[in-house]
Amino acid sequence: MSELKPVDARLITTRVVENKPNHNVIYSAATAPDGKIYFGLSAEFDSPGVFGQIICYDPELDCFEDVVDYAEIVKQPPDSLRHPHSKIHTAICIDDQGKVYAATHMTAPPVGEDYYHYWHAYNDPLRSFQGSRLVMYDPATRAVEDLGVIAPKCGCRWLGHNPADQELYMTTFLTGHFIVVKLKTGEVKDLGRISQYDFMGPCYSAAGFVYTTDCHGFMLRYSPRDESIVKLPLALPNAPWRSDDGNGLFHLVPGPDKLKLYGVAAAAQRVFEFDPTVGKYGGIRDYGTLGGEDRPDEYLTDVIFPRTITVGHDHKIYVGTKNYVSGVPGSTIVAIDIESGEKTYHGLMRVEGFSQVNTPVASCTGKDGSIYFTAEQPSKESALQIIIFNPSGIRKPLPAYTEKYRNKDVNATAYANHDFSYYLPDREKNSCYVAKGNFMAQELGDRGRVPLIPRNQCAVDALLSSSDGQVVFGATSGEKSHFFFYLPFTKRLIPLNALSATPAACRAMVSDKDGIVYMGTSGLGRGEFDGRLYCYDAPANRNQFSALNDVDRGEFSLASSLPSEDFRRIADLGVVAPGEGIVAMCYAPERHCIHGVTSGGNFFTYDLASGEKSLKRIFAEFIVKPHNIPRAIIQRDGLVYFSGRHGQIIVHDPQAEDFRVTTMKIPAGQGREYLNHATCFANAPDGFIYGGTGADGLLFRIDPQAEKIFNLGRPGIEHQILSLTIGNDGTVWGLSGGPDQLSHLFRFKPDAHEFEDMGMMRSRVPHIWVVHRATTMTTGADGELFIGESDAISHLMTYFPPVVHG
Repeated sequence: MSELKPVDARLITTRVVENKPNHNVIYSAATAPDGKIYFGLSAEFDSPGVFGQIICYDPELDCFEDVVDYAEIVKQPPDSLRHPHSKIHTAICIDDQGKVYAATHMTAPPVGEDYYHYWHAYNDPLRSFQGSRLVMYDPATRAVEDLGVIAPKCGCRWLGHNPADQELYMTTFLTGHFIVVKLKTGEVKDLGRISQYDFMGPCYSAAGFVYTTDCHGFMLRYSPRDESIVKLPLALPNAPWRSDDGNGLFHLVPGPDKLKLYGVAAAAQRVFEFDPTVGKYGGIRDYGTLGGEDRPDEYLTDVIFPRTITVGHDHKIYVGTKNYVSGVPGSTIVAIDIESGEKTYHGLMRVEGFSQVNTPVASCTGKDGSIYFTAEQPSKESALQIIIFNPSGIRKPLPAYTEKYRNKDVNATAYANHDFSYYLPDREKNSCYVAKGNFMAQELGDRGRVPLIPRNQCAVDALLSSSDGQVVFGATSGEKSHFFFYLPFTKRLIPLNALSATPAACRAMVSDKDGIVYMGTSGLGRGEFDGRLYCYDAPANRNQFSALNDVDRGEFSLASSLPSEDFRRIADLGVVAPGEGIVAMCYAPERHCIHGVTSGGNFFTYDLASGEKSLKRIFAEFIVKPHNIPRAIIQRDGLVYFSGRHGQIIVHDPQAEDFRVTTMKIPAGQGREYLNHATCFANAPDGFIYGGTGADGLLFRIDPQAEKIFNLGRPGIEHQILSLTIGNDGTVWGLSGGPDQLSHLFRFKPDAHEFEDMGMMRSRVPHIWVVHRATTMTTGADGELFIGESDAISHLMTYFPPVVHG
């Protein structure tokens, strides 16, 4: 591609959006059935407190009209600490009757602040974003209907519309959840996490499905009929030497036949066609890169990114580009013929006398075949433009009012220069992620060799490290519950068997003195569930674990064989309490038995020698209320500890066969005892028991000898302590979070009585992955921490704490 000149002046014009001094980018563009164009006025991070607006352009009358102002809908107090609804980001959809649907996003900071903080404020009840807000504008009546928040705390960067079923779809910014809005009933469904990123515009095809991708570029197919999301064995085009991490969708739009879809593979910077009618899963045609050719081992300064696309009436894909690699300003308009794949480079997106466009962000096709491109404002002094390109020629002259914007800051290349150094992260400040030590994310299987535990079956809620540290055992919760093991030495994770073929959770796992592993299951909700006790004879399979470690000797390993039936065998020890699940267990070596607590707040004992079960119905006397049912139980020096009514510590003496209410009470906010229960316990080598609470997220320490309890405080702003483990150096490590919060890692150093909220957990090995929720952890032989992610897509995370010198 030779050096480009501006687009032929006969094919391009501009319109200027006036009297919007606080809006500096137009992130959405959509064409209505009557030919009018709707645009989403948005504000970036240098416009504190500004709310998004929707305007309508009438090509016939050549004029703009304001139609929606989110500030008037949300009515957020001027002193609010929350991010405003500052954007409508590629999130305007119009139905066949002309009704306009729009969902909000955020970037502009709150009033009085000068920087955006998404992750940092997510867990903060005062500062977190309200959540993407959906409105409907009816041009026939000019009425605006507020349909409410459809994604709490999250923004919407892509909104898709299904006219056949009258549904809207979005993937949430920050959490990557797939949201379905059923317009007929008003129901909003969160179908859970589908990816690390939200670079995936859900798009409906007339074939009857909705398509998007995960963050590795695999196509995901949503069926409105059964609400299933299926990962297809089909990936977006990419050069073989490029990583697939982050190669998800960046725009996906329907073509002229409404069947085929056209999109951009983000990391690969390639335009493609997806035809869902080809074969069993559909077929992808790669149109390649724009500008130069993709090649290894070079910065591709001549490859231009397809920043926004729309399909014209002439069966061509029209692309607005940006060169992110070279940083050279100036966007181009490129046309790709759908049939032949031929590319036409029309030139720079610039109208004579006006600032050139550097970052086009949205586009649509008008009824007359004109292509509308919207963009970021090049500078505060330049015009906020809408570029209109028509390959057949522009018929209307520039309106007279635009003359006052001619030759204003025409060479602008950057909107604003700000010094954000105060907020830049390092090891000691500003990072919302753990900045000390390193994480590794392990899939629950080995893609292509060992089948992965499927989505919605893979929430890791129980972990146990073998006494010799050679094996980590885990169990999942979801539509099925699976049992797996992980070998830290060779980094192999192998799912062994299913504990339950129906929806179930496994949150309780212990081992006995011989290393035999026991698991207890419970229900996913509050209904009745027959929790079962299972057993896996790990010692009998010790040689199998060693043999798997020995495979990794630098030799070829072409395939992984199916584990034998004996290796996979799990014994079902039966139901311990009919209608109740098992929520917590501990092993008592003195009596060689397992003690546990049920979801009904009752206490059971399983004698490992005889196989006898006994159930003590203690709820009415010692627990009393469902909120006080403990989620943890621990054994120390022959006694069993758990929490009961008002958070008081109950001690069970197996020898005396009695239960005693102690004077110890786990800490809670004043008057919040009725909500409190112990969520986790850990035995420390210093003789203390450490525990966490469910009402207020407080860490406490029990002195079993003196029967005293100490409130150690709260590690952060999270509502609950979710799990604890003791490091090899005596450090108490924990996970904090809540049902609507992102999990944090924290540590407590007993000798120094020092808390540290380490932050959110993010791995960059072997790919980028941010953990949103984790509920269990255990310590490995070398002091590493194994952390179970509990989500629709989950990993076994390994955290390597920083080495302390001196």
